[in-house]
Parts: sequence; C-alpha cells; structure tokens
Amino acid sequence: MVDSFKVFEDMAESREELRKFSYELVINFMTRKCTSLLLGEYAKSEYQRSPLFSIIDGLITMGQRELSGEQQRVIQIVKMRGLAHSRDEYTFKIQSDGIGIFAPRLTIKRSAPPEPGKGGDRCQTGIGKLDDLLGGGIPRGSSLLIAGVAGTGKTVLGLEFVYRGALAGEKGIIFSFEETDARLRAEARGLGWEFDAEIASGMIEIVFIPQPDILVEQDLLMMQEKIVAMGAARVVVDSLSVFVRKIKDEQLVRDKVFQIATVVQNSNAVGFLATDIPYGSALMSRFGVEETVVDGVIILTAKEEGLERQRYLEVYKLRNTAHLKGRHTMTIMTGGIQIFPRYRPDEVEHVNPPSAKVLHRLSTGISGLDKLLGSGLLSRSVTLISGSSGIGKSILALQFLLEGAAKREPGLYVTLEEEPKELLANAAALGLPLKKAVDSGLVEIVYLSPNHVRSTQFLAVLTDKIKKQKTCRLVLDSTTHIVVSGMPQDDVRDLLYDMVVRLKITESRASSRSSRIRCIRRISARSKAFRRSQITLSCSAILKSTTHSDRL
Repeated sequence: MVDSFKVFEDMAESREELRKFSYELVINFMTRKCTSLLLGEYAKSEYQRSPLFSIIDGLITMGQRELSGEQQRVIQIVKMRGLAHSRDEYTFKIQSDGIGIFAPRLTIKRSAPPEPGKGGDRCQTGIGKLDDLLGGGIPRGSSLLIAGVAGTGKTVLGLEFVYRGALAGEKGIIFSFEETDARLRAEARGLGWEFDAEIASGMIEIVFIPQPDILVEQDLLMMQEKIVAMGAARVVVDSLSVFVRKIKDEQLVRDKVFQIATVVQNSNAVGFLATDIPYGSALMSRFGVEETVVDGVIILTAKEEGLERQRYLEVYKLRNTAHLKGRHTMTIMTGGIQIFPRYRPDEVEHVNPPSAKVLHRLSTGISGLDKLLGSGLLSRSVTLISGSSGIGKSILALQFLLEGAAKREPGLYVTLEEEPKELLANAAALGLPLKKAVDSGLVEIVYLSPNHVRSTQFLAVLTDKIKKQKTCRLVLDSTTHIVVSGMPQDDVRDLLYDMVVRLKITESRASSRSSRIRCIRRISARSKAFRRSQITLSCSAILKSTTHSDRL
C-alpha cells in the first residue's frame, strides 16, 4: 500500500516523467506477484488527465454525500480488469472492526417461491375473524401493507399478529422505529397478553431503532440477519413510512420496500408492514408506491358516527386469495382485536335466500293462533310482530320459545331493550317456566345493548350465537332499535335483508341435523322513524300456503 501516491504526481516535473515512474513501479509490483493499493486524493476530473489511470488495473472511489436524506460515506468500483463487478454506489461505515459495506441490492436477491406442498401453506393469523376475511389465512412468503391514519390500530394489529403466532409455536420479530421496547410491552400487557413471557422464551423479539439512528441500507441487512438467525415466521415493521421517511425518490422507496418483501419471501415468513397515510388523503400509503410492491393491502379506517369513531378493516388486496371485499367493523378491547364480518365465505355463493318450508309448520304455543295460521308458522320463515307498547308482543314471543323448549328445540331470545333479569321476573309473574328453560340450556337470553353493539356488528354477533347454541327458534326484541339507530334508509333496508338471508342460510347449513330456525321480530308501531323508512317485507309465501288466509 502506497499512501499517498498523489505525492509523486505533485513532485513529477512532467507528465512523461510521471507516466514512466508509474509504469516502472506497476511492472515491479507485478513481477513480484504483489497486489498493491495506491491511495490518493483524486477528483473525478483527474481520471482522464492523469496518466496513472491508464496503467492501473482497478479504480475504487470513496466519497461522502447526501443519501436517503443523510450525509453518508459511499464507495464505488469504477474499474476492475477481468471481473464482472458491480458499478453501483454503496454506503459504508467505519466501525470498531473496520469498514462495513452495505450492499442490499447485491445481498438481498429474491429466490424462487416454494413449490406446492413444500412450505407453500397458509399462515393462520389467529386474530378474531381476520382469517375468515383472508380466505383462510395468508400465503407464506407474503408481505402485507397495513395502512391507516394515526389511531386506527396498526401497532395493535402487528403486536397481536406476532403474539398469536407465538402461542401457535411460530417465532415472530418486530422492528420498531417509533415505540420503544418498554412501551410496546406495556401496550401488550394492557390488552391482557402474556407478551413478556413469550419474549423471555425466545418466541418474540423486539428490535428498536430510534428514528435519528436509522440507516436504511445498514438496517435492511440487519433485518435480514435477525430474521434468518431467529428463524422468524412472522415479521412486523412499524412503521415502514418512518423507516424510509428521508428518501425523496419514489423509485428508491419502491426498491427498499421490494427488498424488505424479498427478505420476508426468502424466509417463507409473513410480513406486516405498517404505514401511516395522511389524514383525509385518498392514498393507501405514505408515498403512493408501496402498495404496488407488496402482496396484500389491509386498510384501517376510523369513521365518526354519532359521538364516537368506529374502526373499520378492509382487505383491499391479497394475491392468490379469494378474500372478502368491503369494510368490516373492528374493535379493540381487552383480549385483542375483534372483527365483525358483514358476511361469511360460505354465504357468498348464495344469491337468493332459501325459501320457507311450506310442508313443515311449528306451533307457536298458542292454540288459537296456530289455528289462524293453518297449523302454525312455516319452518325457515321470518315473521314480523307489530304492535304498540304493552300489547303483549314479548309474551307471545316467550310462549313461542317455551313451546320449542318443550320439544327440545333450542331457542334464543335476543333483547335490545330489557335486561335478562326483567324478562325472567315478568315471565315468573305470569307463571311461564322461562327460568326452568334457561337453566336447562334450552333457552338462552342475550342482552345486546345498542350502546355496546352497533348495528354494523349485529349480524356477526347474532350469527355466532346461533351457531354456538344450534338455535332452532329465535326472537329479536326489538328491530325498532336497529331502525332508529341513525343509519341511512338504504343501509337499514340492506341490514334487514341481510339478516333474513343470514338466518335462512344458517338453518340451511344445519339441515342435516333437522334444525329449524324460526325468527320473530318485534317492531313498535309508534316509531315514526320506522314508518318513514318504508320497509316492506313480503308475506306472499305465507299467504299462498295458508288455508285460512281470509282470517289471517
């Protein structure tokens, strides 16, 4: 090594003398099979002027300039005879063990995806109902962009993703550029998770890098090393928009996102890449290019409804997956995220609800009413019970459920008005054995307060209850609360229609066990809001099949 060779150029009296000296020196080195480094402070303008550059075999330049929004050292191989070298410019850092060069474009190369049946299975997130929306899970090797404004739940979604994975035996790693390790742990504890125990067992690792210390090229290689060393199956980057915030070139942002996705794919893991989007913007990412690189996009939104904001989750894109479209209600509570799908995958194929079973009737428990109906209500039908307050709608509904209990047909009473204690007290006062039916498990009373369960969540909650109890008879008391909840008229109409379809499909799925669902829905006649909604429910099927249609 000669440091600095530039001195000889300054001392030479002519270019000819410098050329002769340089040539003889290089020949002497080559003759003695010596590999030499000639150091010098040369500017690019001197490459063509100095005779030295026509003699040497290789040229490596080192400099300093702004890159990714920061002043960084850069290195580039301009010339190297006999080698197919890279001509790109890379950053480097002087460390305690010497110079470290960061070249993710060379070291992060996308490998071929796994063959079918060889690690190409799906990752079950374990987050309530999210796998239903994702069509049964996420293909391994995929990276998903988790996009949303501040406060929509991106960090919580990432935390729960790795936590549920740890409980299922899959290691996960979180790269945080905003929240410290201690704050993320505290947030997880607040949700009731044993997060610290999973970290102690080595199933979860948190890597925190403060925003001022971010070096994109260096940290990309660090991510790769950490993921490979841990064998992580789940990767969270929180947040991607902070990680590349200093890069002003959109193409360079796209390259960095692609490199992160490549690391995830090569590890056959699943990556959640959180990104902040400007409030009120139509973009689904901070820079507008990230979504073109990743395999999937989940959009989190918060909409002001009444005096509070309601969170929504939408699977906007997911490759190789028949995911459910549209926005679905999402809540964050103790235990984690709860999602309320508007419909289920097994219901998509149904365009029209199954028709009522004309040849099968159910007794209402009121003999006179059964006669008027021509031996009872049709199986798999929906009946509207309308009347003013105090007219006896609830008592009729209770008799309907108790008649089913006497025949070992499970019944579900969903009340949006009275609490279960009040219903039991009223039934006891009339001598109805409701408490006995509840204690035996044949009748279940569920109180869904409109203050806690919104109309957009109602269908999902109701369907889960029906499936869990294997309900044959259902009472909803009362639909008025849904109608006057402030929803637009068209939304109310769609909700009621979807509810009817949901009930009939649920019964149709369970036909193998001879289950019969019967739904009685009460509506108060004095509700002006409901009269204005002009909702019409057709009863033509009942009229055609009833022998006493004139009395009906």
